[in-house]
Amino acid sequence: MLKEAGELDLLLTDLLSNMGIETISKPSPGVRQYGVDLAAVGPDVDNNGIETLHLFTIKRGHIRRTDWDSGIQSVRASLNESLDTYIPTHIAQYHINIPIAVVLCHGGDLGQDVQQTWAQFTKNNTKDNITIRHWSGAKLAGLIESYFLNDNLFPESSRKNLRKALALIESNDYDLRHYYQFLDET
Repeated sequence: MLKEAGELDLLLTDLLSNMGIETISKPSPGVRQYGVDLAAVGPDVDNNGIETLHLFTIKRGHIRRTDWDSGIQSVRASLNESLDTYIPTHIAQYHINIPIAVVLCHGGDLGQDVQQTWAQFTKNNTKDNITIRHWSGAKLAGLIESYFLNDNLFPESSRKNLRKALALIESNDYDLRHYYQFLDET
């Protein structure tokens, strides 16, 4: 349900930061981006933490056949621009020799009517140093759970009560007092 601009792009920037991935270029309204809405460099969660240049094409919601290849804002057009123009002309010299992941990122799912087309596009455009990735809403949810939703969201006193409650929860005579204190503070 997140819009591409001002919502999903901001969430992705914060998520990448929590993952230890540094954003090097953010979306700029009115500026031609050559298919790359957000560029970042850091450990690749899909490839054993190898330092990687991540080039994100961000789209809204579900990707269906009409979203894939219909006009200059289509998914395919954006990905082609990132491969044909952005990679050869916009990458800093010190990022040239690290792996590049071109990532289609959106909040929904990849429709059944485009999955085979996506698989073929990925196969045809994966090269020595370039991989094509897909971060759907489900992938984003998993990453958010892993990197955002931890006890650091809470103040120190709440964290202590949460940890105590989790440590004592299996004890039959535990009265859940730390859990209730945690709820009150939250």
